[in-house]
This record gives sequence, C-alpha cells and structure tokens, in this order.
Amino acid sequence: LAIRFYKLDVIAHQVAKLAEQLSPKDIVFKILRPLTNELWEMVDRGELNLDQKRAIVHLIKFHVGHILYRRPQQGTQESGPDILVASPVGDPYELHVLQTALLGYHYDQNTYFLGGNVTSASLVDTARALSPKFVVVWVSPAMEKGQEDQLFNYVQDLISRCPEGTQIIIGPSKVLDLKFFGQSTRIHQCEDQAELDRWLAKNHDGLGQQALA
Repeated sequence: LAIRFYKLDVIAHQVAKLAEQLSPKDIVFKILRPLTNELWEMVDRGELNLDQKRAIVHLIKFHVGHILYRRPQQGTQESGPDILVASPVGDPYELHVLQTALLGYHYDQNTYFLGGNVTSASLVDTARALSPKFVVVWVSPAMEKGQEDQLFNYVQDLISRCPEGTQIIIGPSKVLDLKFFGQSTRIHQCEDQAELDRWLAKNHDGLGQQALA
C-alpha cells in the first residue's frame, strides 16, 4: 500500500526495518524480486511514473545496499575477491545486480559490487587489478531485448581481456546465446538468480573449483 500511494517515508521505514531483520538471501527472494516486478508492472499500468519509480529504487538501494559495505570481507588483498558483480554499460537499473551481489554476500563470498552501467573497459581493468575467481554480469529486463549485439561485444571483450583464471557468468540465460562464443570454457550462464543461489549454496566452500554446469 505504501508503494501504491507513493508514501516514501513509510517505504523507507519498512525497507530499513526488513533489511535489519532478514538475511541477504531473504531480502533478495522475499523483498527485492517481488518488489522489482511490482514496480515495473505499476509503471506499465500507469500507476507510477518513471521518476516516482526511480525515487523508490534510490531509497531501496540506500537501505539495502549498505549491507554490501558494512560486512567484513572474507578474502584478503593477496587472495583477491571471489566475485565481481556488475551490470553492463547501457543498463543503469541496479536492483537486479544488487540482488546478485547480495547472494554472494549471503554465502560469505568476498563480493565486490561495482553497480550498474559499468563499461567493459572498467570491468576488465578491475578484474586485472583484483584477479577475481568470477565476474558476474547481470542484465535487467530493460536491456534484455534488442541489444544482443551490444551484449555480445561486451562479453567478448571480457573473455579476451580478463585474467586467464577468471570465469565469466552471464545472467539471466535468455539475454545471450552462448553458441556465438564457440568452445570457450570461460563463460557460463545462469538461468536466473534462483539457479545462481543453488550453485552458491552447493559450492560456496570451494568456490572457484566448481564451474556452473
């Protein structure tokens, strides 16, 4: 109801309270995923305009995003991060990639959240500097259609220039057909965040040793 009547103070209070009470995984699947879908549907129905949606998203990012920065990192500078998480340039919607980063934190992975609209050059430079085990590129619905060529070039740049030991995960799986990358063993797809969650739950103790099937 707070969202329907655009009560920003109530939304901020409720999100902040839930962010303190729930685990990062529950925040993703019980709050952010259904809330993100509802926001897009309300815009489609004309119940919210884009500026109102952005205001709500900024509040959510403020109250949920601090989880990514207040928790101590599990790795060390010498070992590098386990996961870098970003959305590609041209995709400024951060709630989807924020959810992906929260899942990494839930399983105590040393996860660096780079945000949305990250250029391939910036992501490559960061990967070269930090040598992560995985680079996760998560795409929002706003970029899932009509931009396949841009995404292909983006991912191809990551494959060719990221450190040799870094694996690349793209999600959700419908955004790009991996057959265009030939026999590359460095790139993997996640059908959705539920699949990513299952993989992290199964392999988080030995992340980096088990690639996505």
